[in-house]
Amino acid sequence: QLAKDLTQKYSVKVLPVNCEQLTKEIMEQILSAILLEFPIDSIEFKIPKWMEALSNKHWLKNCLIETATTILNDVNTMRDLCQYPFAASDCVANMSLSGISMENGKASVIVELPDKYYYESLSELLGIEIENEYEFMEIIKDLARKREAYQDFSNALFSVTQKGYGVV
Repeated sequence: QLAKDLTQKYSVKVLPVNCEQLTKEIMEQILSAILLEFPIDSIEFKIPKWMEALSNKHWLKNCLIETATTILNDVNTMRDLCQYPFAASDCVANMSLSGISMENGKASVIVELPDKYYYESLSELLGIEIENEYEFMEIIKDLARKREAYQDFSNALFSVTQKGYGVV
């Protein structure tokens, strides 16, 4: 009962132990409980690489920033982070704690996004509707053919600026 009262009063975990019967396992529990009370220094959010190419004003990037800010405001200690109920949101399919370094207060969280946002972002960027990998590959092949044709034309234009005429 005393442990419960102290836990409520001070908002920290209290471990009642008999020092005469202390074992290695109990010591590990005590040290783990102590380490979990240490503050979080930083959290690295691991997002898909393609997200870095989006502008800072993009709605998806802003949604992720809001989600990360909420987590940063909610967690103060390692215990808070370990017990945090990572949940899906409007822009996040899944989040999970992938690593924690209690010695320096650093942690990392993997952020998974729905595939549809990748294709929506590509569609916005290219101005062409893309809904899946197959459509994306077909568009890439088409753009590669057009690039090759443009390359021939580009060489002729360069020749015109250098010599006054060019051959296509």
